[in-house]
Amino acid sequence: MHPVRIWFDKVGDAKYISHLDLVRFFGRALSRAGIPAWYTEGFNPHPYLNFAAPLSLGAESENDCVDIKLEGDIPFSEMLEQLRSAMPREIFARLITTPLHPFSAIERALYRYSFSEAGSETVLTRFLEANEIVAEKKGKKGQADTQINIKEYMRDYTAELGADGCTLSATLPAGNKFSVNPLLLAGALDAAGIPCMGVRRLRLLLADSSPFA
Repeated sequence: MHPVRIWFDKVGDAKYISHLDLVRFFGRALSRAGIPAWYTEGFNPHPYLNFAAPLSLGAESENDCVDIKLEGDIPFSEMLEQLRSAMPREIFARLITTPLHPFSAIERALYRYSFSEAGSETVLTRFLEANEIVAEKKGKKGQADTQINIKEYMRDYTAELGADGCTLSATLPAGNKFSVNPLLLAGALDAAGIPCMGVRRLRLLLADSSPFA
């Protein structure tokens, strides 16, 4: 039995799949693909699946990953081909590797926010120059909502104008101990009159901003 890391993209309509449904989906995909995954023991055996930094409903992702355990030997290239044949286009198996870092090493993530309105680059640049970018953070059941200044946690943020509109790239905390929901920034942008057309996580990062692997 040895660990394997499956890298995948979750785009399009798949962004509306809940994390629980994603877990079920991968379990079925592994079974359909004939992957010799290790199953837990007990009354209700199920394949071991451990996802890194699950995203909120409504956000797309690239270079997302899930760890499984294999009971048999299978070449990664063959495993990847079998998985791709069992998965839809919206959830694309990108790569299979041996895990290098534990999930606890994840500290930040790089996100891309998309906008389509003409002239949004100037408005967005002005928005980013503010000392505070306040967002409403929903409290748990029975707790009051709180406000946070997302600007305190943003790093390496840039606005760029492309052929299809404007994009904002920024890194936010995404670790086990502390994380910032990327949709909070999208909400703050909407509240400032800069409608956000989409949010996509591009990469999980280590503390030194190098890629998680």
